[in-house]
Amino acid sequence: MTEQVTFGSFDQILQSVFQKIIDDKLLSPEQLTDASSDITKDFIISTADTMRRDLKRRAPAMLAGTRRETSGFEKRNLQRWRKAFNLIELIWEIAAEVGNKFNQDLQGQSVARDQAYLFQALVHTHARSMLVAGECICLMRGGFPDGALSRWRTLHELNVVASFLLSNGNAAERYMVSFEIQALTAARQMKRYAERSKMDPPTADEIAAIEARCNAHIARFGKDIQNDYGWASEVIGKKSPNLLDLEEAVGLDHWRPRFKWASQHTHGGHRPFGSMLATTEALRLCSRSGRAIPVWWTPCT
Repeated sequence: MTEQVTFGSFDQILQSVFQKIIDDKLLSPEQLTDASSDITKDFIISTADTMRRDLKRRAPAMLAGTRRETSGFEKRNLQRWRKAFNLIELIWEIAAEVGNKFNQDLQGQSVARDQAYLFQALVHTHARSMLVAGECICLMRGGFPDGALSRWRTLHELNVVASFLLSNGNAAERYMVSFEIQALTAARQMKRYAERSKMDPPTADEIAAIEARCNAHIARFGKDIQNDYGWASEVIGKKSPNLLDLEEAVGLDHWRPRFKWASQHTHGGHRPFGSMLATTEALRLCSRSGRAIPVWWTPCT
């Protein structure tokens, strides 16, 4: 029977190899010290295949067990929070029907150029919002409230953008063409890191085609269109507006504290264990049981 090799036993096995070399007097302790790097390297290479085969053999049962646990948790989670899930999923269904009705009633109507861009921008933003809201629901049902909150961050941004466009319809075309400005930046970045990132870079002709379209946009709307949220610069009156500027313009800046809270799980800054939504109940249970809670677990105030 093949010996099971796990990551936890790896160091112990390697130590036993070194000890056997010394016991069998194949090498002196001094010689072993000099040769340990080569021995370790050879051992890792020879053991890697054994570990791979062992993990592959155990994978079906291991994954089946994990999936049973996940399925069981999701059923209990839905049972516990059914009222809340029913409400949020009902809201999602209503929003989907309203968006579909809006699209069907207005699609193809003859409208002014600015109104046509506004219609397309709002339809696309609504569709993205529905997708993001669905992701939030999926994450919450799976027991990942912090992930759902970070996706809500995107949902809030889409809401701000839609509200801004609705109040300033002439910015809709700039908003739509800003995608190609971002695409040009991404194409140049892909080309720069293609070899190291193992990605197929865009061709010179593809980049040239994007550049030609972007140059036309810049000639029409000005250089500010190249900045983040530059599509809103004319309305805001700043070369490089930010999301807060848009929030203030549409009266949604009171959501800023919640937005910053949601941003904590998106970025890589330090977060104490107890400051996460998924750990709050665990902390309360520990507190009730009288167990001491480490300082690094306590939420930031």
